[in-house]
Amino acid sequence: LDHPRLAQPNARVFLQRTTGTLRCFLTEDNTVGTGTSVAPSTGRDIAIIGLAGRYPGAKDVLTFWHLLKAGKSGIREIPQERWNWRSYFQTEKGAAGSMYTKWGGFLEDIDCFDAAFFHISPREAEQMDPQERLFLEASYACVQDAGYTPGGLR
Repeated sequence: LDHPRLAQPNARVFLQRTTGTLRCFLTEDNTVGTGTSVAPSTGRDIAIIGLAGRYPGAKDVLTFWHLLKAGKSGIREIPQERWNWRSYFQTEKGAAGSMYTKWGGFLEDIDCFDAAFFHISPREAEQMDPQERLFLEASYACVQDAGYTPGGLR
């Protein structure tokens, strides 16, 4: 995955306020040259043999598919166990120290990472970026979905 946009920190994408500014950000050349070029296509087919993911309202890809087929959304009111949105809620946009929505997309069981399974100490797991923990879990699920066993990968 050698693409100049992937070298940018993810947070910069989320700083774009509208789809228009996001489109401009993604298409303008504001990266430092890396001296690499995209290789021409070899014309060979590829096969996706494993798939995994976690989504708001869906613990896996199959559940997400059923959610989409049913025309439902994983967006919901902010769960109380995440934070008390009522303490910060204001109907006025832009009020300092406040938020004007009580809705969001939230993953379930984010606190259920099995550090020992991945041979990671509890202390290290606690300090890891939550996205890294999700990546490890999804990677393992993807390998399983592809039909591989842990022993078969060695």
